[in-house]
Amino acid sequence: MNRMTKVAVVLIGYALSVVAAVIAGYAYEAAVNKPGVDTSGGMYAFGSAMYVFTALGVAALVPTGLALWFIRKSEPAWRVLSHLGLAFAITGPVCGALFLWAGNLKGHHPELGLFALAALFRLVGSPLLAIVFAVAALMAAGKRAKTLLWIAAGVEAAVTIGGAGRFLLRM
Repeated sequence: MNRMTKVAVVLIGYALSVVAAVIAGYAYEAAVNKPGVDTSGGMYAFGSAMYVFTALGVAALVPTGLALWFIRKSEPAWRVLSHLGLAFAITGPVCGALFLWAGNLKGHHPELGLFALAALFRLVGSPLLAIVFAVAALMAAGKRAKTLLWIAAGVEAAVTIGGAGRFLLRM
C-alpha cells in the first residue's frame, strides 16, 4: 500500500467510528427515552454525551491502532508522538487536581464549575488513553520512544485508578 492509501484507510476508519458513535447515541436515546427524563434534562444530556464520546473513543481505537501500525518503523515519527503523548498525559494529574480544587471551592466561586467540568471531560478519557499509550509503546520504534510512552501509559493508569478510588470512596 502506498502512503496515500494508508492515510485514506485511516481517515475512513475514523469516519466509520463517528458513524458508529452516532448509531450508539441513537440506540441510547431509544433505550433511555422514558417519562422521567423530562425532569432531569441536564443530567440526561450529560449522560448521553458521555455515552456517545465513550463509544467514539472505543471505536476510534481501531483506526488509531492501524495508523500506529503504519508508522511503526519511523523513529522520527515515534520520537515526536512519544513527546506529545507524555505532554498530554501530564495534563491528567493537572486536571485531577483542578477538579478536586474547583470542587472544594465551588460553593464560594460558582464560576469554577466550568473548569471542573472541563477537567472532568479530560479525566474520563484516561482509561482509553492508558490503553492507547500502552499499545503505542508496544509498537514504537526506538527505546526512548517506548520508555516515554510507557511513562505516559502509567500516568494515565494512575489517573484512572485515582479517579476510580475517589469515586468509590465517595459512595
